[in-house]
Amino acid sequence: ETVGDADILIIARRAGPVMERVAALPEVARVLAKGDTKISVRLASGLQLDVRVVPRASFGAALHYFTGSKAHNVVLRQIAIKKGLKLNEYGVFRGETSIAGATEKDVYAALDLPFIPPELREDTGEIDAARAGRLPTLIEHGSLRGDLQTQTTWTDGADTLEAMVAAARRLGLEYVAVTDHTRDLAMTFGADEAKLREQGTAIDTLNARLRGFRVLKGAEVNIRKDGTLDIADDALAELDVVGVAVHSHFGLPRAEMTARVLRAMRNPHADILFHPTARILGKRDAIDLDLDAEGRVRQHKPAFGGTIVAPILSRTRPEMATVRPGLLRAARPDPARRAAVETVHAAVPAPRVRVTGTTPIEEALDATEVVIGVGHGVGGPAALPPIVALADRLGAGLAATRDVTDAGWLPRQHQVGLTGRAIAPRLYVALAVRGAMEHMVGLRRAGIIVAVNKNAKAPIVKLADLTVVADYAALLPYLAEALAP
Repeated sequence: ETVGDADILIIARRAGPVMERVAALPEVARVLAKGDTKISVRLASGLQLDVRVVPRASFGAALHYFTGSKAHNVVLRQIAIKKGLKLNEYGVFRGETSIAGATEKDVYAALDLPFIPPELREDTGEIDAARAGRLPTLIEHGSLRGDLQTQTTWTDGADTLEAMVAAARRLGLEYVAVTDHTRDLAMTFGADEAKLREQGTAIDTLNARLRGFRVLKGAEVNIRKDGTLDIADDALAELDVVGVAVHSHFGLPRAEMTARVLRAMRNPHADILFHPTARILGKRDAIDLDLDAEGRVRQHKPAFGGTIVAPILSRTRPEMATVRPGLLRAARPDPARRAAVETVHAAVPAPRVRVTGTTPIEEALDATEVVIGVGHGVGGPAALPPIVALADRLGAGLAATRDVTDAGWLPRQHQVGLTGRAIAPRLYVALAVRGAMEHMVGLRRAGIIVAVNKNAKAPIVKLADLTVVADYAALLPYLAEALAP
């Protein structure tokens, strides 16, 4: 959250002049260490600065190395080793020969990976997601269309209303909300109702001259200790954007602070809760606020290809959470327990659902101890009869990847994975299954996983307990003999 030191990489043919120039900078308070290609200094601000000189051919590899994270870099080095390569801050090497390093994209390409943006390099599933083409699209510089929290010289801002608008237009924005502080913040010359209306008139005048840009009337309204706001509702109703924020009484207990903020948020004119924690890094701790005080159900669902679990908060009532079949073990019966019976009398409306047909559901995979998994690599529905025969002979269930059910080769109830079901068999035999995380997340509680795949580089090879590199069709008779009870 705070910066302890900064690394700067410089491309230069000769490092000596760079070292001398950095050491002589007026901001440098002390030289900590100095070598042939690296110098570490302490700035007057307290920040440590490490400057390294690298050749152009190594700049991308060095940038990647020092950007990190360490966990991400470790995984990439392991990938390089498996390919018979070496990866370090100087480049990607095959033996003693450099094959990549000038750019970060070159480094990833040498490892057969697409470029992964620095913000995602945390070893939290981004490498598998990159291989599967599922990296999220980041919000990049230039994506923002407007700014909804600004202050001007009407209160404690540094620039005039006109200067703020000009700066916003230079940045390519389409709108800006002026949200000066309000009455209770006397040290900021906070605006009262009359001042807000006077500013609104000035904004109307300015908007009349603007083309392709709009200034929104707003305010950063103070939340008082009891949760009321310091501006009257009739004045708030005239604004386009009303932000509310805590500016005092930062030490209230959690329950009182939460009730305070909730009361402010329930004001019908409040649009945004500004700086919810009121924290200032290095200066002020966060207020003790329960950010989920509404009693909402907090669900945790697989995300990012199933490699991470993200909390999901419901936004509607009533709330319902679902649990995948096979995720939980059945509880043992307790004869001593007796359920309480509650009788509810309710008028039952006429049914609005009409049954047009029924399809029998096959035996649930959840209770099957041996499961045969069918991947898209089997080739098509014509390949299924011998696989079904094998499953019948073994008394096994039949599972499928999403590709297989999407193609209609097997019914949807056979699908295992992120958008299917989760199962926990003692033995899972994967036939021509690539091993995408979308499928494997449904097998997290499986016992032994045996993979049969012609591709020795398929992702499932790393995830299986045993892999047989072979054509599954040629191996079916041997599997029947080896696995038969």
